[in-house]
Amino acid sequence: MKTDDGGRRCCEYCGSPLEQLGGEISFGTAFSIMTYGERMCECRLAAIEEERRREECEARAKLRKRLLGAGSPRIFLGAEVTRPESTRYVEAFGDSRGRGLYVLGCVGSGKTSEASALARTFIQTRYSVLMATTLVMLDSVRAATKTGREGVSPRSATSTSLSSTT
Repeated sequence: MKTDDGGRRCCEYCGSPLEQLGGEISFGTAFSIMTYGERMCECRLAAIEEERRREECEARAKLRKRLLGAGSPRIFLGAEVTRPESTRYVEAFGDSRGRGLYVLGCVGSGKTSEASALARTFIQTRYSVLMATTLVMLDSVRAATKTGREGVSPRSATSTSLSSTT
């Protein structure tokens, strides 16, 4: 804790004297205790708020990077789970032993949005996620059978199928 020339405790951010909130407790002539409260000046409150904002910004950037790496399209990075079936899948996922989810529907029915929302939910709970269209998965299977490799390239993936593992 900083002190000024008069021995008063000062704010570590701006140097202004802190207000004494307590008092002096004396134990005879040999010993006394002076108590101070943690009254924060505006600069300390602003520094704490700035740190909170910075941490939130870093967390959003990290989530964005993981979503893009998983194959989520930029337009759906903020998607939220809306369908009851998706909510049930998320809630029961721990019992599913990491089985994937196949999302299907007509053009414009919200498959990509819902898959992106699911990816976001799983990534936020520390699962690894890879999103891929059926065509990308089939191409991957075809390539794997020709070369003996396995896997889907996240760079070529978009979203229709979602597989999550811890």
